[in-house]
Amino acid sequence: MKNRGITLISLVITIVILIILAGVAINTLVNNGIIDKAKTATQEYKNAQDYEETQIAKYSNDINNYVTGNRDYTSISYSTEEQDTGLKWINGDSIYQKTLVIASFGKVTANSWSTVYTDNFLSSINILVDSKFWTGLYTDTFHNVCVENNTLKVYDSITENARTNMIVTLQYTKK
Repeated sequence: MKNRGITLISLVITIVILIILAGVAINTLVNNGIIDKAKTATQEYKNAQDYEETQIAKYSNDINNYVTGNRDYTSISYSTEEQDTGLKWINGDSIYQKTLVIASFGKVTANSWSTVYTDNFLSSINILVDSKFWTGLYTDTFHNVCVENNTLKVYDSITENARTNMIVTLQYTKK
């Protein structure tokens, strides 16, 4: 009777081939540095995560200090000269202040942007942080303010004829 199956020699040859393939695979992994690259990538990921957590904590602290900090500007003197307020914006930039005395400005049209002042210094403003208006009768009558290039614009909900003696105090960061 014939026995059907594998012989011992076939089994040994198969095992030898598998050992050779395993040796080649292990050699490839070790010599290419895949394991070292994986360890380096893991460490870089941990470093990036630590940096991100540090930055988030810093920004959170800065925002909390800005929101809950002293926002009383009465101790700041008003001047037509630019001055550093000693305050910092949330990105760490210094906040400056300058008071503009506008002798007269034209008509402000309701529900549109109207230019009320033009000066080259306005082009150095990066972020307009705060603004206060005094127009004789009203304070803060304008609802929105923007600085575009070297012009100061206001957006009002009502139409007003030309006025005189408007005082505007701007707080801003520089470019």
